Amino acid sequence: MNITIVSTTSRNGSKTLELSHFVQSLFLKKGIEAKVLDLKDLPEDFFTSVLYRSPKSDSFRGIQELVTATDKFLFIIPEYNCSFPGILKSFVDALEFPKSFRGKKGGMIGLSDGTQGATVAMSHFSDILNYLGVIVVSSRPRLINIGQHFYDGTMHQEIYTQHIERTLDELIAL
Repeated sequence: MNITIVSTTSRNGSKTLELSHFVQSLFLKKGIEAKVLDLKDLPEDFFTSVLYRSPKSDSFRGIQELVTATDKFLFIIPEYNCSFPGILKSFVDALEFPKSFRGKKGGMIGLSDGTQGATVAMSHFSDILNYLGVIVVSSRPRLINIGQHFYDGTMHQEIYTQHIERTLDELIAL
């Protein structure tokens, strides 16, 4: 089982990446090695030589190979302007269709500094995953006021950890 955790923002110093590594450690406690794909690491030529271009540049080949080899995805989605980051949509658009996602499994965890917990963002992205043919687990934790509950790489809100672990268990079982 190949699992990739996607940190879905390109913002430096993001809580999203920090949470992605925390989730990776939870997978490891379950005996599963999951990779983290940080969208901050997309190639510098992503918008000029990758997105909407065929063939793709060599700089994107490794990312495409990782996605193609992945069986299950977990998207860590921050709330940006009541939706998800634009880089996430661009990333999905740059991948080979339909083989990158069709028939694969997926899950989402939403986070925000406010009180929405990326609810609308996950709803928007769920529509895209459904179109791509991804089977999505029903559990979608909304981690509100994330800065108050997750810092220094540690979750300080046990109920959040329980919700995340339930999502991981559903994804593993799917």
